[in-house]
Amino acid sequence: MSGYQRSSGTAGAVAAALAVLAVLAVAAAGVTAGVVATGSSEADAPPPSSTDGSSTGGEPEDDEPATFFPDGQVIVGDRRDNADLEVPSVDEGWEVETAGSIRGYEVELPSGDFARVAVTGPAVWKVVQCRRDGFEVDAPRAFTGFTAPSEDDGRPEPARRANDETVDRWLDVLEAIPGGSQRELERTTTTISDGTPARLTRILSLPADGAEPGRCGDKAVELSFLSFDTGDYSANIVVSRLVAEDGSDLPGALSADVVQQVLASPRLQDVS
Repeated sequence: MSGYQRSSGTAGAVAAALAVLAVLAVAAAGVTAGVVATGSSEADAPPPSSTDGSSTGGEPEDDEPATFFPDGQVIVGDRRDNADLEVPSVDEGWEVETAGSIRGYEVELPSGDFARVAVTGPAVWKVVQCRRDGFEVDAPRAFTGFTAPSEDDGRPEPARRANDETVDRWLDVLEAIPGGSQRELERTTTTISDGTPARLTRILSLPADGAEPGRCGDKAVELSFLSFDTGDYSANIVVSRLVAEDGSDLPGALSADVVQQVLASPRLQDVS
């Protein structure tokens, strides 16, 4: 998989640094595709939080589990998201990045404009180094976080509409990357950990035909999109992970069971 960071220099600097899971190799004819990973020195995320369920006053209530993972780390969305989610511990290979970081996909269009979709303040899993276009780039085998929330316009089923709009927005970028293809795996209704109804869509993004085995750009990616109503907005969470081309688990990659736990972990924040 390859990926790039768009920097403040020339268009060539797009490939200068930082990859995260990109589904497709860099396209020719001046079209650059990949995953963006941009850090900000001005905004730092809260340190990884342990949610071990302990408190001075006693045990957590049974209907509100304190943790999904031993020493789990919490990602907090912004005030519009009004929710958080949990990933496994540092010991399990997860790292929560700064609030100013983004992970996602960016493509340079023939017009010279850039289209981008991303999550902010993400957690990444097992970052490895890949050589791509003469640059060393960091390529997590999975990442997750909150993407842009959707405003509730008062119509019924806000979570379903938010999920459809989020999936469409990400597909617009993925489909602009030449050479690969996307396949919808499923759309289902579910709940998050506090019982709030949610909508889940899974997409399989396949690499370009003839991708070279062993390179960073030769693996398929499963993208899971979870949306749920949080009041005035619907929160949207994305999980991206490497998979086999049939969507099954890859040896040594993040398992579907862990993804399912991450997607079940969000809770609405108490703003009372």
